[in-house]
Parts: sequence; C-alpha cells; structure tokens
Amino acid sequence: MSGSAVAVADLHYSYPDGVAALRGASLTADPGEAVGLLGPNGAGKSTLLLHLNGILGSNGSVSVDGAPLSPANLPAIRQRVGLVFQDPDDQLFMPTVFDDVAFGPRNLGHDSATVEARVRSALATVGMAGTESRPPHHLSVGQKKRVALATVLVMDCSVLVLDEPTAGLDPRGRREIIDLLQSLPQTKILATHDMALAWELCQRVVILDEGQVVAAGPTRDVLRDEKLLAQHGLELPALLGHSGATGCVLLQSAFLTAGENWHGNCDG
Repeated sequence: MSGSAVAVADLHYSYPDGVAALRGASLTADPGEAVGLLGPNGAGKSTLLLHLNGILGSNGSVSVDGAPLSPANLPAIRQRVGLVFQDPDDQLFMPTVFDDVAFGPRNLGHDSATVEARVRSALATVGMAGTESRPPHHLSVGQKKRVALATVLVMDCSVLVLDEPTAGLDPRGRREIIDLLQSLPQTKILATHDMALAWELCQRVVILDEGQVVAAGPTRDVLRDEKLLAQHGLELPALLGHSGATGCVLLQSAFLTAGENWHGNCDG
C-alpha cells in the first residue's frame, strides 16, 4: 500500500439523514493505473469519490502519493487529485472557457503569463484549443466534459477522479473521451455504469454495493463472472449492443482476439 498513488482503507460514511453510504470500503490504485469503480445506483460510488480530495470526510483513511489526507495537507492533496463531476455544468461557472480553466491557477497566485500558458496547454491536451473565448453554455455536452477535464489538468494533478465520464454522450463523443483518457498518464479512478468503458480503459475494477467492496481484481477476471455481476445489478459488456447468444459469441471472440482464455458457455 505504501507505493500506491491512492490508498483508501476502511472508509465509513453516513449522510445526515442516517443513511450509511460507505461501510468499510477500501481500495488502492497504483501510479498510472486506471481503476474502475462499478456498482448499482446507490452503491456509494460517488460518495467514495468525494472523499478522495476531501470534499467529504469520515472515519477511515485516505492517502495520496503516500501523504495522508488531513486538514494540514488538504490544499496540497486537492492540487494532486483532480475531481471531474458527472455533470460538467456543476464544474463550469465562469463566463468563458478560458476563465473556467484559469480559475484554479489564478487562485494559486500564478502570474498572468503562467496562467495563460497553463490554460492553453490544458485546452490543447483535451482537444479544445481555440475555444478560450467561448461561453461554456454554448458548448456541446462532450465539449463541456473535455473543458471540465481541462480545469483539473491545468493544476498538474497526478490523480484523475472521474464520475461517469461517458454519461450523456453520443457514440462519437464517448469515443473521443475514451481515447483522451487512454492518452493521459495520470492515475485514474472512475465510477461508471459503462461496462464497455471499464473493459477497455481499466486494468482493474472494484465492485461496490451497499457501501461495501464485494469484489476487486483484474478487469477481465471480474467481468467474466456473470453470476457475480448479476448479483450486484450489473451486466457483461454488451459489445456493441448485442445480448444473449450473439453477445456471448462476440464476447468470446473479444477474449480470444485479446489472447485471453474464455471459460464461458455460449450454448445456452
């Protein structure tokens, strides 16, 4: 655990109404690793993400790059951990794209030349160069999601925490986000219902249900277990929308193409 980029241990959290959202959740992410956080609605995924840069606090421990999350080092942790919300409208609130992306560096006291260089670099990284003067509310959902990502990349974060990064996107926008995330070197922890995204992007997945980790391991190992997924309200990657016997055959083909062993049964 000492070499982990992120380590969460025995996290408990209850909301003010008494609902227990997390009940002893633990996970780790290694430097540069992408970890998918899966589970049904209400499992505690978003609540767990909000602990990773101190928006929520509770019993248990969180550390980032070996530094424990505490009031003393909270500002430093928040620079290291970039949190991207599911709805980009919750993250973009300034009159222009430039001002939204510049918000963090300006609040750190950087001079105007440094701020401008950082903003332009972050927007170029997410494919949004040239949009600096545009109002965020004039952008498409996919464009907004990329600008929201730029607002954390501009802080030179080492960990990206993403809540449903492909939600609300059309196929082209979804593909653009996946390709972008694959190109980024940061450690990534992402909560998603997009099982095909987890299959493609994540080296490991963690299944959370009723605030507890019920399974964790290499993505292909966990997503092979149809019984486990069904027990926790999840389904196998549909592979381009197919289901049943056809989906099983396509899934088998995907395993074999990737050089993976297949242990399923497509005969019904």
